[in-house]
Amino acid sequence: MHHTYAVHGMTCSSCAQSVRAALESSLNITAAVVDLSAKTVTITMQAPMEVAALNALLPPKYTLTPLPVPTEALPEKSLRTYWPLVLVVLYIIGGTLHLSWLRGAFLPSAMMMDFMGLFFVGFAFFKLLDLKGFAMSYRSYDILTRRWPVWGYIYPFVELALGLLYLRQIAPLWTSAATVVVMGFSIIGVIQSVRQRRAIKCACLGTGFNLPMSTITIIEDALMILMALWMGFSSL
Repeated sequence: MHHTYAVHGMTCSSCAQSVRAALESSLNITAAVVDLSAKTVTITMQAPMEVAALNALLPPKYTLTPLPVPTEALPEKSLRTYWPLVLVVLYIIGGTLHLSWLRGAFLPSAMMMDFMGLFFVGFAFFKLLDLKGFAMSYRSYDILTRRWPVWGYIYPFVELALGLLYLRQIAPLWTSAATVVVMGFSIIGVIQSVRQRRAIKCACLGTGFNLPMSTITIIEDALMILMALWMGFSSL
């Protein structure tokens, strides 16, 4: 079977040779034909391989991403597709309401901090279940991880730290500012992928769920940024 991918970070014939040699080092890949002018590589595989697995073969400066697919080729998205994400968010809302009930007061600012704290802690948990897999998957669309691959390994711990800070309501202004910066960089790659209609998996819940990148991912990130901005200004 043949699959063609875009190659990022390739600038010369030496780069093309490095990409080809790295890919053909896998016993599952019988040939890797690199087109330097088009910045693509056509890979012949004996069995299907995830993009994350292919990127794991390459030196850090190179990244493979699926080529944009026609609109009609995109899978149909429905509530069933996003049910894992919906279920996790419902659990987070339930946890938020429970924490407010324990306090004996349903204050909007406190509820928002609880929601974001549970959100970050929960989403970090799913990413940490397969840290390497998440890092490779995140690298396929995140602008920071493409340039600095180690960020994919650090990001879940940053989410976990932000979640704990929100739950403990520690330094809300600085926590919100950090959230805006972190989520701001993240949403750029998401928007680019959605606009290019790239059929890739969203890594928001790690590698355990087959969630497609879509407008829902943009809305999710944008809401977190808006909530962080609101809490940041409220704490001034």
